[in-house]
Order: sequence, then C-alpha cells, then structure tokens
Amino acid sequence: MTYKYEPYPIQDWFDHIYKVGPDNKPIPKRDASGAIIYNPYTGYPEWEAFEEGSRFTAARMNHIESWLAKAHTGIFEMDKSLKKILAQLVASDRVPGNNGIFADAFDGTEGRLIRLKAMTDVTESITSGTTTIPVADAAQFTAMTYATIFDADSYEHVMITAVDDSANTITVQALTSDYSKGAKVARSTASVDTENQTMDVAPFVTYNIEFVEVI
Repeated sequence: MTYKYEPYPIQDWFDHIYKVGPDNKPIPKRDASGAIIYNPYTGYPEWEAFEEGSRFTAARMNHIESWLAKAHTGIFEMDKSLKKILAQLVASDRVPGNNGIFADAFDGTEGRLIRLKAMTDVTESITSGTTTIPVADAAQFTAMTYATIFDADSYEHVMITAVDDSANTITVQALTSDYSKGAKVARSTASVDTENQTMDVAPFVTYNIEFVEVI
C-alpha cells in the first residue's frame, strides 16, 4: 500500500459566548410573551449568546478519526521507507566494489543477499544416529553445505556430506534426535514478512486427521 498525500481539511470551531447582564449573570432567553425559555431536556433556562458555539457531533469526531487513521498510515509507510534507507546506509561501503549496498531490506525488492530457500520433507520417520535421510527432493541440496532438520519437537543443524538425487537421500553426520515423517530439512528456517519488513522463524505445523466412514 502506497500512502498518497492529501491536505487536511481544517474544521473551524467556535466558542459559545454568553451575554451577561448588569448583575454579571447570564441573560435568559425569552419568548414573544416575555416568558423564560427552558430547555426541554435539562429543564434549565436557555441563555442569550453573542456567539453560538460549535456543536460536538459524531460527524465532526468521525472527520477527526478518519484523518488520524490516514496520518497513522502515512507514518507507517514512512517508517518502512526509513528502515530500507537505514539498512542501505549501515551497509554502505563495507564491501569493496559493490557500491556499498548488499543488505536485504525485506520488502520484496531484489537485493544482493540471496536467502537460501531450499526445503524438503523427510519421507520416513528416522531415529537418532541416522546418517542417511530419505527426502522428497534431494536435488535442491549440495554436498558440504549446512542445513537444519526440524519437526514439532526437535531441531539440529547438520552438514550435508553427500546428496543422491536418484535415491532422494542426503547424507549427514549422525543425528542426535528422532524425527517424524514430514519433518523439514531446510537451508534457511526463516520466512520474510514483506509487509512489516521482518525476518521471522518459519513455523512447523502439525495436524490431526480423523477418518469417518459415511454410508
């Protein structure tokens, strides 16, 4: 969402200024017969005024609320832009020959840092001590690189020492925990939230499925 600047339409507010008599007391309003006019809701007299004040109404407050919401949106958009600029400034000139910009601003634009998104499922339950892991797609991975294996209960970082594309297996050092079928093997366990420009830990979700026979 891009914030579009709009000038704020100012509402004029007026004070309610009462007329005061020689006794320094408000002057009550009177009808054509000279009788004091009473407010039908409060039972108190109505008072003469030099200036009728602005009414406190829902329409006026809704006007203020809607423009507060627009101002909030503008501040949020500005904050996102500042984060991107700060990320670029902090990284500036730290790496020779790249014009100083290599950070990922987490806003969906192409950066010089590439997040390794390789991820696959473990296709069979495995126990601690296992060194060969059957996976759904081994071709995403490369030998002598690190990955993380995790499920709802455990996780650990492992070095992939060999990859067999045809058998869809990866070889690692002996695992220290058991892992269920459906566990993940990933180069990065992070997910990027481009709306809030943050990097979060990707969740591991499990489901309970119940089969019911319908006749």
